[in-house]
Amino acid sequence: MLIVFTLVGLFAFVNQAEATHINPVGEQTDYRWRNDDGTESSATWKALVNTPITGVNDLDEMRIRIAVEETAGGNLKLDSQLEFGTNADCTSGTWTLISTSSSTWQLFDSSQFTEPVATVQRISSASFLAGQLLDQTNPGAQRTISSQVTEFEWAIKANGVAASTDYYFRISDKGTALSTYTVCAKLTTAAAAGPSVTAPSSVAMDDYTLGTPAGYSEYTFSTSEYVTVTNSGSSGWTLTVSSTDMTGTNNTIPNTQIYLRTDGTLGTSPTIITSGDSLTGVTETASGTYSLDSIRTIVTASSGNGIGTYNIRPTIRVDIENWRYAEQDTATLTFTVS
Repeated sequence: MLIVFTLVGLFAFVNQAEATHINPVGEQTDYRWRNDDGTESSATWKALVNTPITGVNDLDEMRIRIAVEETAGGNLKLDSQLEFGTNADCTSGTWTLISTSSSTWQLFDSSQFTEPVATVQRISSASFLAGQLLDQTNPGAQRTISSQVTEFEWAIKANGVAASTDYYFRISDKGTALSTYTVCAKLTTAAAAGPSVTAPSSVAMDDYTLGTPAGYSEYTFSTSEYVTVTNSGSSGWTLTVSSTDMTGTNNTIPNTQIYLRTDGTLGTSPTIITSGDSLTGVTETASGTYSLDSIRTIVTASSGNGIGTYNIRPTIRVDIENWRYAEQDTATLTFTVS
């Protein structure tokens, strides 16, 4: 008996899905400038979406919101880092991290919110993942987006910006440029503004009694008689004063007998200098008595300083001989800032 065994090979076919990796594409799609005058929801806008602002002065405070979208369906693990530069393409040139201590642009501690605050979608349109509203931290917390958009917003301050300059702002992935910048946030600073000065139209010195042993009358301008210097540029300035002769019906007191009196110390008499802004780099003329027949310096602000409003109360002295006539005499003081 012949027994035949037939071996049948069994073949199993396994259909395995091929794993596909999609490279994420990060794209900066939108930006909008904002005032620091409210919360995440209530703060007002400076301009429309993707619209630059102009006329920005040094020390101005504002907020910038930027949207980043992942457009390829990959997983973009984004460490949103706000940077500034001077190139409109948002990629070439040097890009600088904005921090609480950086120059030109820096983060500032806003009184309108306490970071971090989750953002609500306001300037973009794709599927949204909340970002952060920040004023002390950069980069923000990592967000993983895939076919989604996120919005980050920072409170920033001009800190030594150049006049009449275009500045650009971008989000990078912790220092690495995104794949695409459809828009690059932009602002333009104001033209250099020289300092200006205002002075009271008239000041009445105290009455002087002829024969007074001191032989002179001295007067410090009051708090309603400020000589005020206003400055938004960074080149520094000098405030000076000169005088005409003091004349009346019978008297002519020469300007060699009219003086500026200083003590060289800010905030104390004679001559008092105060400000709601920084007094760093602001110097009162050294202690002395300076005749106003020549132009005399009252106060100077060095380059990069003296930005803001400064109120000056000069002290003026007039030497009066006892043989003068008892009458009302006047002189013109000229204050100049340059």
